Amino acid sequence: MSRTLYPLMEGRGKLDPSLKIRIYKAVLRPIITYASAVWATAAPTHIKKLETFQNRTLRMALNAPWFVRNITIQRDAGVEPLMDFIRRIATKTKTNSRAPAC
Repeated sequence: MSRTLYPLMEGRGKLDPSLKIRIYKAVLRPIITYASAVWATAAPTHIKKLETFQNRTLRMALNAPWFVRNITIQRDAGVEPLMDFIRRIATKTKTNSRAPAC
């Protein structure tokens, strides 16, 4: 995470957690999922690094302790797991590319 956003996202920050989640969805997630439609051949280790980044960011935004499961944090934040999001975007891109041009 950039040094600029870290003070906003950390747990002790004064922003409401829902606003931190909006920042994640509007700024950070588009950056880490850029060109995700071509990631079908990416190595699992690369995907794991992106999932780790998402989980750490959400944990920081919600100020969740270490023992809370990632799936619980994702559910509470209203964020789908990264691979599910990437698959959905890839499917949407594939469907849109088959649409006839007017």
